[in-house]
Amino acid sequence: DTVGVVFQILIDPTISLTSFASIRELSDHEDEDEILFTTHSVFRIGEIRKIDNNLRLYEVDLKFTADDDKQLRKLTDRIRQESESPTGWCRLGKLLLKTGQFDKAEELYK
Repeated sequence: DTVGVVFQILIDPTISLTSFASIRELSDHEDEDEILFTTHSVFRIGEIRKIDNNLRLYEVDLKFTADDDKQLRKLTDRIRQESESPTGWCRLGKLLLKTGQFDKAEELYK
């Protein structure tokens, strides 16, 4: 069972110029305004709604966060404190265990 998701992303260009770039000129689809984001980009999830009462298609509003977002920094610091481990993989494993995703944690540790 799959569903379609359309992401509507709000970007404030004054918050960061290094985390995304327009690749409109490089796109094979001239009618699309494509944006390329860095792998560490973070978005806040806003409203999620069905599109035209279609049970299999949703639109999700996302807001691009600043690199120096205070709430994100507090959350990141808290996660690091709660999962003190020498490597990122160990921290991810502990986070998966803490959130009840035991199969994924086991797969990671193998």
